[in-house]
Amino acid sequence: MSFPQKDADLTDTELLGKAFAEEFAALRPWYDQSLKNRGRTTVGTGGVDLDEICNFICSFLTDELPASPQDDLSLAFALNLVVDDLRSFYYEAVTAQPGESLPGSDAFADWFWGDTMASKVLFAVKQAGESSSDGMLKIVCGNLLIPAAQVMKHA
Repeated sequence: MSFPQKDADLTDTELLGKAFAEEFAALRPWYDQSLKNRGRTTVGTGGVDLDEICNFICSFLTDELPASPQDDLSLAFALNLVVDDLRSFYYEAVTAQPGESLPGSDAFADWFWGDTMASKVLFAVKQAGESSSDGMLKIVCGNLLIPAAQVMKHA
């Protein structure tokens, strides 16, 4: 008896994006709880709807870049803001879980950049952006997307 391999036809990039989307979806109820508890969020400066953040970020791993979600910002700077939103989403979701204390910035950064699928996607975006023909995207991906200390620890 054989079973179909539903992911067998996906590329490594597609598998990475799928795992990222699944991780994000698993954190969504905790983020929603955080929003309910606090009555506010720091997510949203990038201009990408929360349900589209994974697709937006993963699109930088394809040959066709998206348009900037904000008319007054370059795509590169919009990406940087969306990545800030992503990190805020993860932080707010993690801190809403029962028994979790507020992690220090170093502990959160080490966890986020070392243990999440989001970080794996962002490291791939960094690599792709560094070879982009878009000079501003090259600068943002090479220097701003991931903190230098985390690049040294996890790259």
